[in-house]
Amino acid sequence: MTMFKKIFPIIALSFVNMLGFLILVPVLPFVIRELGYSDYYYGILLSIYPAAQFLAAPILGSLSDKYGRKPLLLVSQAGTAFSWVIFGISYYFYINGNFSYTLFFIALSRLFDGLTGGNISIANAYLSDITTKDEKSYAFGLNGASMGLALIVGPTLGSISSAGSLGYLGTAILALIISIITLGLIFKLSESLSEVDRRGDFENRLLKQLNIITRVVQFKNNKTIMDMFFIRFIFSFIMSTYSTLITLFIIDRFNFDKHKLGLYMLIVGVYLVFNQLVMVKKFVSKYGDYKTLFIGTLFMGIGFIMLTQLYNIVAYTLFYYIVNLGISLVFPTEKSILSNASDPKIQGEVMGVDEALGSLASIPAPVLGGLGYALLGPNSLLIVAFITLLFTVKLYPYLKKSSL
Repeated sequence: MTMFKKIFPIIALSFVNMLGFLILVPVLPFVIRELGYSDYYYGILLSIYPAAQFLAAPILGSLSDKYGRKPLLLVSQAGTAFSWVIFGISYYFYINGNFSYTLFFIALSRLFDGLTGGNISIANAYLSDITTKDEKSYAFGLNGASMGLALIVGPTLGSISSAGSLGYLGTAILALIISIITLGLIFKLSESLSEVDRRGDFENRLLKQLNIITRVVQFKNNKTIMDMFFIRFIFSFIMSTYSTLITLFIIDRFNFDKHKLGLYMLIVGVYLVFNQLVMVKKFVSKYGDYKTLFIGTLFMGIGFIMLTQLYNIVAYTLFYYIVNLGISLVFPTEKSILSNASDPKIQGEVMGVDEALGSLASIPAPVLGGLGYALLGPNSLLIVAFITLLFTVKLYPYLKKSSL
């Protein structure tokens, strides 16, 4: 209980921050189709955020190593709030039938949010600052559970807020309110990085932050960090492609509208909360971080294949638990291994590079996912399953060699 009290503020922050993002999940696919654009454009919009975050997250993470976590969390969250203002502006053009400007302002809002989107890397660094080595897997699992709780609430709020007379402007207003609440939570946070652990050489490293190869190579002498960077890149590509496909997949296969999609995401969120709170701890305690990571990818690959074969929504929802369990096992274990391998003085930078690699992999993935769905329909998910299983096969001897 003591540890939970210690990490509760950052868990609450992650919950509220993720909530503001997830309310858009059941809205955006329908908006794009209402504008008359193909699913390919949906993929492009999804790729804008990670492209911007790829450039910004490591810089914000390194700045947090110098100036502390709290100031950079405030700056990044203020940017998120302003991005929702831009998103709301797009509605003006939408109701006036100027769909090209509507699409432009939606894209601009995703770009601005991405540029200030260092929240995740800094929050992970904050969590690393205040937990011990033995606490990290469970702490990151709890943090993941908070995001799962947001997954329960967020899409439902998105469905409800977009169903009124204001349309998706209601969603933008609600997201803005949530972002402002998040700012209030950050103001109440205590700084987690002591003065003695801060770095003073950021200016000398600024240009290096813009070169991903340089960012990664600087850790070449730490094999564990390099291993986790590789795993994060591949896993992020798989997850980003899958996330793009699965929303379109269930909308079309089961004829979902916004409300049904929001309800389905609520069920997915329940799965995620349970898996993060209960199953992650059980698996890590029994198998350790590395084997848990392998098991997670195996569950995902097998689950992806089975989902394409199911046409009954009840059977589909029940079997989706296997996929969700796999995803739940991978995220916190990768973060835990990475955090334990990092010097406290560079937690922000390491987490920033990790997020940058995830963002880099997520840039082409939604575009390819949207294009694949436009060309192949549901069968495009089989390609993602094949990549996941191939990665799992490669991961087995790799992890045995790298086991701690």
